[in-house]
Amino acid sequence: MRPDRITLLLFILYCVEIGLFLSFAPWTGLWDHTLGLIPYPAIRHAALQPVVRAVVTGFGFVHLIWGLHDLTLLISRRPE
Repeated sequence: MRPDRITLLLFILYCVEIGLFLSFAPWTGLWDHTLGLIPYPAIRHAALQPVVRAVVTGFGFVHLIWGLHDLTLLISRRPE
């Protein structure tokens, strides 16, 4: 495998991993617990708002779509 294909594969794995994490983490207890450790109440309160959780989830979906796009490029450029 060529180094550029390995780099692209690693980037795809990164996009899928961070995309899944960002898509689901804001709606779990992990998010609440982690943000509860922030010493600034205003930031903590803002980060616990549903709008902020939705923005983070949307950012996760962007990563998933980006990874899927790059995966299709990797498959379409595959040598026969």
